[in-house]
Amino acid sequence: MATTRIRGQETTGQLVVDGKLLLGSFAKLENWAFKPISDIKDSDFVGEAESEFDVQHHGWEVSFTIHEQDGQAMQTYLQIVAALEAGIAMPNFNFVVIESYRDPSVPLSTYVCQDLKLKLDEHAASGRKEYVKNSFTGKCKVVRKL
Repeated sequence: MATTRIRGQETTGQLVVDGKLLLGSFAKLENWAFKPISDIKDSDFVGEAESEFDVQHHGWEVSFTIHEQDGQAMQTYLQIVAALEAGIAMPNFNFVVIESYRDPSVPLSTYVCQDLKLKLDEHAASGRKEYVKNSFTGKCKVVRKL
């Protein structure tokens, strides 16, 4: 019996800034991930023999890498820096992940990391003939499934 599995090329990550989908360098994200920021705390109480465990969810971490095509990565990050320096509201970032499965009876899954706080981690190339890559990370409080 065949199993329904997902491959990386069957997923898409997209970045939306102030309601506009970023294209160009941002048209195809690679190495993207989002993971929960959670803790498990144990509490001990006087007179009780066993600890109680409490799961605390604090939000989500997002990371992705793009190949530079058009200078848009630095332009986007400089937009964040300019807002911080001017003391004005930062652009509103959302990270959208679309997953499709090989089995056509399984519907697409779409997730949105809302109000993402984003930073550029690295703008680099490893050699003269290599791609310029940009690595970003961010955090958000809410991930919604559409």
